[in-house]
Amino acid sequence: MSNKINYLYEFDNFRVDPNQKCLWHGEELVSLTPKAVETLLVLLENKGKVVDKETLLNKVWADTFVEEATLAQNISTLRKTFVGKQFIETIPRRGYRFVGEVREILDDEEIFVIETHRQTRIVAQEEIHSSGEIALTKTKPAFLMKNKFLIGTGVAACLGLLVGAFFVVRYAFQPKRMSDEQFREFQINKLTSSGNVDKITISPDGKYLALVEKQKGLSTLFLRQTSNANQIEVVPPNPNDFIGVTFSPDNEFIYFAVYQTLDEKTQTKIGVLYKVPILGGTRTEVFKDIDSPVALSPDGKKFAFIRNILNEKQSVLIVFDCSTANAKEIKLTMRPLRNRFTEGGLSWSPDGKMIASAAFNSKDATNKMEIIVTNAENGEQTSLTKETWDWLGKIAWLADGSGIAVTSYGENSPNITDEIWIVSYPEGKLRQITNGINGFFGLGMAADSSSLATVKSDRMTSLWTAPKDKPNEAKMIRKNTIDGSLFKLGIDWTPDGKIVYATAQNGDAEIWIMDADGNNQKQLTDNEAADYSPKVSPDGRYVVFVSNRSNSKILWRMNIDGTNPMILSNLPNALSPTISPDGSSVYFSAMDSQTSRLTLWKVPINGGEATQISKLVALSPQISPDGKFLACFYPDNGEIGRRLKLTILSINDSTIIKQFEIFPPNSPFAWTFDGQAISYVNNSNGTSNIWLQPIDGSNPKQLTNSETEDIFQHSWSKAGNLVFVKETINNDIVLINNSKK
Repeated sequence: MSNKINYLYEFDNFRVDPNQKCLWHGEELVSLTPKAVETLLVLLENKGKVVDKETLLNKVWADTFVEEATLAQNISTLRKTFVGKQFIETIPRRGYRFVGEVREILDDEEIFVIETHRQTRIVAQEEIHSSGEIALTKTKPAFLMKNKFLIGTGVAACLGLLVGAFFVVRYAFQPKRMSDEQFREFQINKLTSSGNVDKITISPDGKYLALVEKQKGLSTLFLRQTSNANQIEVVPPNPNDFIGVTFSPDNEFIYFAVYQTLDEKTQTKIGVLYKVPILGGTRTEVFKDIDSPVALSPDGKKFAFIRNILNEKQSVLIVFDCSTANAKEIKLTMRPLRNRFTEGGLSWSPDGKMIASAAFNSKDATNKMEIIVTNAENGEQTSLTKETWDWLGKIAWLADGSGIAVTSYGENSPNITDEIWIVSYPEGKLRQITNGINGFFGLGMAADSSSLATVKSDRMTSLWTAPKDKPNEAKMIRKNTIDGSLFKLGIDWTPDGKIVYATAQNGDAEIWIMDADGNNQKQLTDNEAADYSPKVSPDGRYVVFVSNRSNSKILWRMNIDGTNPMILSNLPNALSPTISPDGSSVYFSAMDSQTSRLTLWKVPINGGEATQISKLVALSPQISPDGKFLACFYPDNGEIGRRLKLTILSINDSTIIKQFEIFPPNSPFAWTFDGQAISYVNNSNGTSNIWLQPIDGSNPKQLTNSETEDIFQHSWSKAGNLVFVKETINNDIVLINNSKK
């Protein structure tokens, strides 16, 4: 246990930990972005004094340019957090001041724990001692004869207190479940700064990290110590895509799975598992046809992994038993491909009896994913929680088997990005343990659950505009800001040339509007939910958008100034609204409750019953400027179960006009202002640029010529001007050390 003594700030029923950058309200962790907490810390450090805006901006965003609007949003978020209590005072034209009574308290873990237990014991001892005094001060025989009732009552009271004390002591010393205790107090240390981490896991003894770094299309596997920056190259740079990495239980080997190209002509790929000594050496092929990282049983004699069998439309959890001379492969359990196990990875329970994994769930329109616990002997599957998960990533069991750590985000996420949660087993109770991690790229836990490694992703975005027919003369209109979401939040033009966009730069995803030169920024939405995917009506009166403010992602509409928000459709999992050129209808993707597919729907812009346009999967719909066509990702040849292609449909009867083989589903695209082409982002050869695909089927051509940063999303104005968002994502390893081991 560390002897380092730190201080906490306390005010009212709130407590701020400067080291962990977190805010507590009573015993509950308050969900705040790190920048919001840092803003609060600067005010607390200067309690009672006015802190000018420039000082706050320089201290909280030392290396990043942000507007004053970002600071104002952080202050607004903090004020809402304080449940109506006015702790932060605005000093006009100067800055802000914290006006509450602030206490600095000692935060020494050992002292705190001792005092907690001592207080419990003192209460019990005082009660027993005081009852004992009553009995001992009245011990004469004459008194005993005259006061039998009183003595009996006193004895009963003593016995009652003794029994109560017994249960207090028994409860205090009974074993604590890790799902209740672990990672309530922890330290976070950033271990890398390259920004290129793609995969991560930690060794069972907590001493090493296996990490994959990706640069210019090449991936390299490194081994690194957790205690210092020393790292060695285990697998040299290669073009294969890493599926995942795993340590053996004895810390002697690293198992890594990669997709290798079998046929250059057809680009057929297959997953292959290798093992290599932990300090490097000759790698050995273990087996082929694997679609997830492997999980090893606690004794290291069995492997578990996922194999997707496309021709049988099955996702299979396979156990490879190498405990005997005749190693054998066992199909433990399977799911339909539409409800497949995810490729994020499995985790074997400490007792070897259960295997945890994440899986898609198409049976429930509001719950897209679920945690599945599979019996390692008979393959029986159990769903652990009923949480409305939008995404589930890597899973790791706690050392005592009482819970599972998982990276995920749900229907109610205010910034549409993931955090780390503890899910108790078998109850399925949830507890969020991080805020602002964005741990999409991996999760690993030491065997004793004392430390947890993950990848923190920070996305820096900037907005650019380019005049008509001069895409390479773009200029930056908003400088780099940290956007807390890894999701495409949307951008659009108003008819009069303003820009409406969504960003999570202040933690929550909110919608803003500004002039085409980046000036006069104004926030249109402000709530503790996610508002995104804005689309402006052709007459400029309305903004249609998606929001989870009613605990489900549905379609909303508001006035262009942010007033009078109203629900347009209650269909769950709404995505990608697009408005017809006459402004009468909104087309969007939403969940079909019968098939649990994301299909195409239409609803009047003034509200009413939504009409289903297609029974097939349709993603990212966008209507052409003339209103005759709709572009979306649609099944090849219009057949169920086929891969999705960029497709142009007739707006009248949804017949396929043309399909293109240019980029994978969910890549950002837009109709050009003249409707003659579809622009899309092409990320290849280490660059990111906008290309044009003419709708007449002729060859695509490159539009922009950028060699730095990735283009995240873009949009065309009616006048032909282009706006696009550039991004730089830094993925670095953070080590979370539990303070209570």
